[in-house]
Amino acid sequence: MLANHSSHSSSRPCWSISLKMCKLLIIILYYSIITLTSASRILAVFPTPCISHQVTFRPLIHELVRRGHQVTFITPDPAFDKGKAPSNLTEIDVHDISYDIWRNNIVKTTEFGRKDLIIEQIENILYQLVRLTAEQVKKKEVQNIINNKDTKYDLLLLEACAITALVYSHVFKIPVIQVSSFGMMIGNDEIVGSPTHPLLYPTIIHQRLYNLSIWEKLDELYKHIKMMRINANAEIVGHKTFQNIIGSDLPSFNVLKNNVDMLFLNIHPIWIDNQPLPPNVISIWGIYKKTPKELPQELKSYLDSSKQGVIYISLGSNALSSDLPPEIIQMFIRVFSQLPYNVLWKWEKDELPGRPQNVKISKWFPQSDLLRGLQSTEEAINAGVPLIGIPMLGDQWYNVEKYARHGIGIKLDMDRLNEEQFKAAIDKVLIDKSYKENIIRLRTLFHDQPENALDRAIWWTEYVLRHNGAKHLRSPAANMSWMQYYEIQLILIVLILVLLCSVVLVISVHVLWKYVLRNSMENIKIKTGHQVTFRPLIHELVRRGHQVTFITPDPAFDKGKAPSNLTEIDVHDISYDIWRNNIVKTTEFGRKDLIIEQVENILYQLVLIQVSSFGMMMGSNEIVGSPSHPFLYPSAANQRLYNLSIWEKLDELYKHMTMMRSLNHLEIVQYKNLQNIIGSDLPSFNVLKNNVDMLFINIHPIWIDNQPLPPNVISIWGIREKTPKELPQDLKKYLDSSKQGVIYLSFGSNAPSSKLPPETIQMFIRVFSQLPYNVLWKWEKDELPGRPQNVIISKWFPQSDLLRGLQSTEEAINAGVPLIGIPVLGDQWYNVEKYARHGIGIKLDMDTLNEEQFKAAVDKVLTDKSYKENILKLRALFNDQPQTALDRAIWWTEYVLRHNGAKHLRSPAANMSWMQYYEIQLILIVLILVLLCSVVLVISVHVLWKYLLPNLMEHIKIKTA
Repeated sequence: MLANHSSHSSSRPCWSISLKMCKLLIIILYYSIITLTSASRILAVFPTPCISHQVTFRPLIHELVRRGHQVTFITPDPAFDKGKAPSNLTEIDVHDISYDIWRNNIVKTTEFGRKDLIIEQIENILYQLVRLTAEQVKKKEVQNIINNKDTKYDLLLLEACAITALVYSHVFKIPVIQVSSFGMMIGNDEIVGSPTHPLLYPTIIHQRLYNLSIWEKLDELYKHIKMMRINANAEIVGHKTFQNIIGSDLPSFNVLKNNVDMLFLNIHPIWIDNQPLPPNVISIWGIYKKTPKELPQELKSYLDSSKQGVIYISLGSNALSSDLPPEIIQMFIRVFSQLPYNVLWKWEKDELPGRPQNVKISKWFPQSDLLRGLQSTEEAINAGVPLIGIPMLGDQWYNVEKYARHGIGIKLDMDRLNEEQFKAAIDKVLIDKSYKENIIRLRTLFHDQPENALDRAIWWTEYVLRHNGAKHLRSPAANMSWMQYYEIQLILIVLILVLLCSVVLVISVHVLWKYVLRNSMENIKIKTGHQVTFRPLIHELVRRGHQVTFITPDPAFDKGKAPSNLTEIDVHDISYDIWRNNIVKTTEFGRKDLIIEQVENILYQLVLIQVSSFGMMMGSNEIVGSPSHPFLYPSAANQRLYNLSIWEKLDELYKHMTMMRSLNHLEIVQYKNLQNIIGSDLPSFNVLKNNVDMLFINIHPIWIDNQPLPPNVISIWGIREKTPKELPQDLKKYLDSSKQGVIYLSFGSNAPSSKLPPETIQMFIRVFSQLPYNVLWKWEKDELPGRPQNVIISKWFPQSDLLRGLQSTEEAINAGVPLIGIPVLGDQWYNVEKYARHGIGIKLDMDTLNEEQFKAAVDKVLTDKSYKENILKLRALFNDQPQTALDRAIWWTEYVLRHNGAKHLRSPAANMSWMQYYEIQLILIVLILVLLCSVVLVISVHVLWKYLLPNLMEHIKIKTA
């Protein structure tokens, strides 16, 4: 790492004064931020006329208002009577036009409970959403906002399921947060770039989710593809509709989707099977928590008098019980009449013919106070009440599948429901204690969060306001077509090359056999930079009273001096002997072409662990189930990352596959060695990987291009933050006397500068001698021949105190110091590519480095202000986090302890083979079916052409004659 460092203050008193000034400055900035966010103007547009949607959004809106933001809220369900809203909240009421469309075209026309009509149901909902958002936009109050050029907003909050609401982003051209009252609607995952998989991570409109047969998979895949096509058609219709309202210059929705900065989901990660999500997708599950009101006295007395307990029946806010088929209603009545329990039935008419004595009906019950939540599933989980789910509409099949999956309820299908089945389900749920135990356990898991959902939603909303958007948190896969994501062009080129090679091989073999062989026949990673990353976590766990045994090559305490609850097992000598003799002494540093051999050598020296001192090591993605993509989300061993040509992609793909093969071979070798030590009954590494509950990575999401990660992968970037120590007096004086600033040169703890080629060392010396800056050079020998006057050498510098961090890149970002990166080993090529990507430094290659190039890079980094500005901006983004890295690491460590593991947070793709993930068996079956159909079609056409058509033509000729 080569970094420019400005001089320190000249004396201790000045240092103290500057600290006080910094504290004052921080306070001033803090209040400035509050003033800024208080003055923010927010437009919220939530079009869906469904109260269960709207009440999810209200806590966020009302808290933003309470915090002083100016909010305009377009809603079909205003929370306040006209004129009664707070002065900084403007509610635009679109109730009548919205509910008219919804009731007349969805509620009244839908055949509820028809499982076979799910596609038609969703298609109708999508088109009605287009229609009602268009009618809302035409409303006078909304038109006034759109057409008033003086109306300025800082942020848009838009309902995620109404894609047409994105037209507001074109009008106002400001950051966008989409908010969903449930999970991912069709297309939401593509917008943010989370991995789409119709079987592992199905959207909420899927009906069958688990343990599918091949034919059920085909059925769900067919529905998925059809609904994606319907969604695309609805967008086309929506675009034409809004072009007539907004103007012909309205971009397509595919373009407007790029305006989305963040997505809030009112769903817990466990409920969506821990789908890997990019950092701009935030769970706000539990946002509608409120203190239950006192129940009406009559209802309270009824509940208190129900000694056996109470059953509550409701079909939701859209499906009316009174619209059920008469035979179903009578079946419910017969079953309820046989039960010893009282029943509360949400019934939309005044009378229920044949109502039993133990059934109480009402058009409305205070459901959120009865069950302490909102939206039926959330209410039941909050109340710890088991369920019987009879899906009727939309996402209800999805949710009821989850009831069965988590053992919190029983699923029944309306089209096959009978009296015996219904009564058996009630008896089972109420008698079998496992349902109650499971839902209470699930409630505990859902509620165990580092902060409450409303605080999280507000923090991230104001984060977007602070940074004027959050495009820096978008995944590179966001809004990318499937052809781009799966690199279809590259695959076709590879297939063509393979085909050409095969043809050449066949021809060569043929020629060889015909003209040569036949005639012949006739006539054979261990380093200190890693260890200090782990120490804060270990020491904080010890401080909190945990008993910790720590096997480490770098103990923090002298023998016998560790705290009583910390046992350090020192493996220093054996570890460093292997590392130095087999890596440091044998590696040709800076040889870009030897990266595979370098990484392969490192892999053979250590066993994989689940706390990473950097990012994802090879194989980590597969262990936790995060999406692996050699170009979008390359591992730290990749050398070229951005703007790759086809041939560069092929080169990186080859390296990726070679290193994965090395990793697999390593596991086989390690396994055999460990079997000899531990025993022959040791399970394979593939089995042992399933024991991983959580992975901590010491890297910021931005640095890994916002790769979607499952909830059991936690960023602990910044865990090594500490108060810098006072520098040694001689070094402090040297820095203070360096009026032009200081350059710091180091190649890390594994690549000694003294091992560089002599011509490279002399080139550095010549360049440094021409510079007006002083230079600190980490040099591992006593003398540097030809050392210029402005260069100080040392075998060790207090780098973490100089740059206020640990590990070169992290230090430079924390210090706000631009870089010149000259990679020599391991992940350094990856990191230096990032310097160039973020505009915080310049990349140079050791194998092409010359004096002119090096001096030009130094001059550019030190004179071009953009490098300094960019690294300060990046530091601000990296440090803007809801809690400190150490607090986060400790919270999640103790979370795993509280719950005796965290398997419930593992992705279903964790440790899954690529053949399983990509459903190769299913693809082959589809291809075989397509091939068979094609063969049948060709044979049919052939028979038709050869035998039937001639006879038919002959018959026509005879008839004509």
